[in-house]
Amino acid sequence: MDFKNVKSGHEHPIVCLDAGHYDKYNRSPVVPEYYESDMTWKLHLYLKTALQSYGIMVKQTRPEQQKDLELTARGRRSNGCDLFLSIHSNACGTERVDRTEAIHYVPRDGTVVDDKSREIAAMLAQTVYEVMDNCSRPKVYSKLASSDRNHDGMKNDNYYGVLHGAWIVGTPGLILEHSYHTNERAARWLLDEKNLQKLALAEARTIAEWFGAVAEHPGQLHRVRRTWQNTASQLGAYRQLSNAKSACPEGYSVYDETGKVVFNRGATQIESAKEYGHDLTGAYRVESQDGFLNLRTGPGADRILIEKMANGSIFRCYGYHTGEWLYGISASGAKGYCHRAYLGKQ
Repeated sequence: MDFKNVKSGHEHPIVCLDAGHYDKYNRSPVVPEYYESDMTWKLHLYLKTALQSYGIMVKQTRPEQQKDLELTARGRRSNGCDLFLSIHSNACGTERVDRTEAIHYVPRDGTVVDDKSREIAAMLAQTVYEVMDNCSRPKVYSKLASSDRNHDGMKNDNYYGVLHGAWIVGTPGLILEHSYHTNERAARWLLDEKNLQKLALAEARTIAEWFGAVAEHPGQLHRVRRTWQNTASQLGAYRQLSNAKSACPEGYSVYDETGKVVFNRGATQIESAKEYGHDLTGAYRVESQDGFLNLRTGPGADRILIEKMANGSIFRCYGYHTGEWLYGISASGAKGYCHRAYLGKQ
């Protein structure tokens, strides 16, 4: 097989995985059971196994979770590899932010490694966003160091030590922030190892596609659903992607085995919430005189109907809202808005 984005002489792609932080580090302030260092270690092991299933060789920056390694040295461990990936979750001073971020190399004229870094960063950020179902769209960016780190007389170096180290040895690299562990929804989602396994499969597939490895595993089914979580909405499962696309109506998507969207036909976009209130966070029970409550794409009765939620079903809000319209997730897994007047907080 002829691979893409590999160094000359490599028969197989080689990926260097870096589990961000060590021991017990970066505890979530809103979900005390969550430590970033635990999540990154588990996820990088799942990802290692998933990548190897594609014939991709994997190198780790350190052998044990309890051992530390200087930041630049971690990046340098990718010497001779085709990709360096440092796995993290982010943090900030507010609970509101729920967004995947990918940090790539600072662009430089006449170089290729930064272009590769930016390309795979954008692909992986989109993959994590789709699997984690973040409240905000992903952010892909670079950050410039304030000093001349490599002493070449130019201030065009990478701010983050792991990226600076990987860049020095010529390996395309990125930092992948799996949302913010200061956000309750994201931290609880990342605590579930089944979700980490799902992430690993999706990220491995994206990396394999970037290398031009196998496009899909034998026997994979492509499922046509309104949302991945809403299994009851499934219209069919197809081995041929072309057949799944043909059977996909407006408002539905085609999903692979990991829950990643591979095709959609006019899938409705959900509007972004304009406000946040921690006191609104929690589970609500639908209580409507009509016997159901409409879940819509935005804050208003004129917005597109997504689902009719039955009385007694649970709607979960993580604090995001626009006026009296709460943004959240229905019992079937569909995201959207419904009016607070017909919800009873549990």
